[in-house]
Amino acid sequence: MDTDAILVTGGVVAIVAGAVGGGIKLVGGDVPVLATKLRQFFVFAVGVVLLSLGLFPGLRHLGTGREELREAQTPANASAAKVKSSTSASEEAGLTSTEIERYELPSVAVVRVRIRSRLMELSTAHNVAALRQMAIAAGLAPRDGATADDLRRMIQDKVASVSTLADTLRLARTLGIPLED
Repeated sequence: MDTDAILVTGGVVAIVAGAVGGGIKLVGGDVPVLATKLRQFFVFAVGVVLLSLGLFPGLRHLGTGREELREAQTPANASAAKVKSSTSASEEAGLTSTEIERYELPSVAVVRVRIRSRLMELSTAHNVAALRQMAIAAGLAPRDGATADDLRRMIQDKVASVSTLADTLRLARTLGIPLED
């Protein structure tokens, strides 16, 4: 079950529990009787919040400074952002006109997510050698005896310091991160 489905399901259960005052028996457990109207209201309100977050994933990033991710998740803004970023970064990133015409450019946030997921994969597998190689390729100087988590954090800090699409794409290529789906 994905995150959205969990949030929607939890939201619906909380709304129903708040509306009827609890006492609901579910497959995985039960919701006890809610003694006061205030508790019913809060359970209902939590349900509304969970349901909203499940139905509108873009709400999860409000106020976190992740404007690129919010823009990328809004269909109306996605193509405009891709066109805007493609023209400014195409020469620097070495992109072809075909990629630009087809709007195949990822946003900075998408590239960062791909880098982070690859780093987590290597860190979870405790692949210190591969992470050390990536850190050195990124121009970092990892200390001897650094753990996989240390190296992952070091590279993630480097990724966070890069702000333009061209630089993020260049770093991803340097790290050997595949950008194609």
